[in-house]
Amino acid sequence: MERYVHQQQIRSASGQPPLGGPFAAAVVQTAVHALPRALGGVSRPAGTAVAFIVDGEYGSAWHLTAGPGGWELGRGIPAGPTACEVHATVEGAIGSLVRDPAAPALTWQGDPELAAAVAGAKAILGQ
Repeated sequence: MERYVHQQQIRSASGQPPLGGPFAAAVVQTAVHALPRALGGVSRPAGTAVAFIVDGEYGSAWHLTAGPGGWELGRGIPAGPTACEVHATVEGAIGSLVRDPAAPALTWQGDPELAAAVAGAKAILGQ
């Protein structure tokens, strides 16, 4: 994932086109595994669901469900209602999860504490 991020930085600095959707989709699919840890400090009743939806071509959706052992990550939109729904573009999701200050802001509706925890997720080492 960090190689992808650095590759994108080099491409941007040298005026080259980005790697493209299939590469970015794989990076997002890896980075979302940071979400349960990001929500770890937020306590909600078992069954509470949060949706993380990456819009656009090569986008996808994941959900997090509060359980007795913490937050569990699942693929797709949850079957029932959500306490919070967070949306991003593919580029915005990657930027947010790697803490790029130039990343487009995530949009959300629902529980602000859950949205803030998702926005604070960090999928790479360092600051």
